Amino acid sequence: MKKYSYIIIDDVAESILKTQTTASGFSELSFAGSASNFQDGLNLVLEHKPDLIFLEIEPENLSSHLSLTFVSELHRFFHEIPKIIITTNKKDKAFDAIQ
Repeated sequence: MKKYSYIIIDDVAESILKTQTTASGFSELSFAGSASNFQDGLNLVLEHKPDLIFLEIEPENLSSHLSLTFVSELHRFFHEIPKIIITTNKKDKAFDAIQ
C-alpha cells in the first residue's frame, strides 16, 4: 500500500492536533510535519515535498499570513503542486477555496 505524506499549516496548535488526529485514522497517510505561519509552511513544503497539504486559510493570528495566496506561492517552486485540503471554519472562505 502506498503511503502519502502530509503536512499541516495552521496557526492554532489545537487545530493542528485535531487535523492530525483525524488523519491518523487513515493508515495510508504519513505525517511529515506542521507549521504555524506562511514562511515556515513554505519551507516545510519545499523540504518534505508532501503529497498533501492541510492549509488553514482564515488564521486567528493575522501575522501568520495564512491565506489562499500560499497556493499561488507554491506555483513558483513546483511544476505540479501537492494536493491541498483547505481547512477553515468560515463558510464564505470555503466557497472562496472551491472557486
